[in-house]
Amino acid sequence: MRMQLLTWIISIVSFEFALSWRIPVRKLAYLHTTTSQLHSHPSSHILILDSYDSYTHNLPLSLTCQTTILPSTTPLSTIKSLTPKIDGIIIGPGPGSVLNDDDIGSLKDVMEEYKGVLPIMGVCLGMQFMHVYGGISPGKSVS
Repeated sequence: MRMQLLTWIISIVSFEFALSWRIPVRKLAYLHTTTSQLHSHPSSHILILDSYDSYTHNLPLSLTCQTTILPSTTPLSTIKSLTPKIDGIIIGPGPGSVLNDDDIGSLKDVMEEYKGVLPIMGVCLGMQFMHVYGGISPGKSVS
């Protein structure tokens, strides 16, 4: 189940990365069927911001590129020092709430700095944060 979910996530990311990197449409099928969207870009470097969830450390196992994992509380100045070397950002999962500033660390600063500059993807808490940052109010699920 976990591998199927990861393959699904990577498939979605494949399309997003392909669009952001302007990869020709004929290559989309290749990217979609691989375990990583970065097979065509083995020299790519992805920054993963860890919101203190152990699953974050499984994400690089599905990527065929260089990854750097930093805590989501890493100051923006440290992240900016990596900017020339990174090609995309993944905001990782974590416990807590996207409404609590202690749980999201410096993610607001990261979004302000890199929105529209680098491809950014969120996983779980990271995706929830991206929705809240984009103006969508979170709500409780209906059981």
